[in-house]
Amino acid sequence: MSTILVSNVATANGSEPLVLSTGNTSAGQIVINPAGGFVIAANSTVNTITANTTGTYFTGNVSIGPLRANGSLGTTGQILHSNSTGIYWDTVTLTSNSFSNVNIQVLSGSGTFSPTSGLKYAIVFATGAGGGGGGADGSDTASGAGGGGGGGGATAIGVFSAAQMTGATYSVGSGGSGGSGSGGNGTAGGTTTFTPSSGTALSADGGALGNGGTAGVGLSRAGGLGGTATGGLFNISGSSGGDGAGDDVAEWSMGGTGGGSFFGPGAGNQAAQGSGAAGGITAAVPGGGGSGAASIDTTAGQSGGGGGNGTIMVIEFL
Repeated sequence: MSTILVSNVATANGSEPLVLSTGNTSAGQIVINPAGGFVIAANSTVNTITANTTGTYFTGNVSIGPLRANGSLGTTGQILHSNSTGIYWDTVTLTSNSFSNVNIQVLSGSGTFSPTSGLKYAIVFATGAGGGGGGADGSDTASGAGGGGGGGGATAIGVFSAAQMTGATYSVGSGGSGGSGSGGNGTAGGTTTFTPSSGTALSADGGALGNGGTAGVGLSRAGGLGGTATGGLFNISGSSGGDGAGDDVAEWSMGGTGGGSFFGPGAGNQAAQGSGAAGGITAAVPGGGGSGAASIDTTAGQSGGGGGNGTIMVIEFL
């Protein structure tokens, strides 16, 4: 096979395409356009295509061998990229904010948060502790008393990135204690905080204390107010504890119910009738308030119920 080397090929007028044909058919035609680039016509077969800045394109049914860019076939995992200078092979690392798994961490006490490997984002629920219920005085056999219920802890809900979660610190509040059997007040629930490495911290106050019930006729004792929250995309206040009361004339007494939190209701109320006493109930849910004690016509006073500890629940998207 002979080879002809030329420095320039043009048609007679220099403006029409130059067509190189094989035989008397269009099979194997190569059309060189004056504006740049060339066309390999239908049913042609090529083994190598090299792209350059003037562009290369094909029409019809073209059988193509290995595709090269800048003389290279590329390697496994590479794709073709195009820029102002041409087409080239490149390895591209695809990133995505989608997640494939979910994990939940429940925190108590205080410390530095440890993200699960692969964390992308997290939703944090910070809940303050519940207040303790008031005790009921049983100083004589001719009076009644009912302690107020403790208030429920508040909840702050925030969304944070992996970077914000790395190095975040936290502190979870403890539940308030119930008042003494001599009609003592309960104590307030502790505040829960979650502080990301950047951005706004979550703060959820605990519920207020339930007041103690002292012996008397027809007396009531106020329950504690629910806590409030700040810093979250959504802040939920705790509900207040119920009032307690005692009435010797009707010979009944009732302790107030504990206030509820994001995680559920506080402790149920206690009651006594005729003669007797019942201690307050400790809250079963995080942040729930303890209920007040009840006493009627007895010297056996009863303590109020304790508030539920606060909590931090972290839902991790991996």
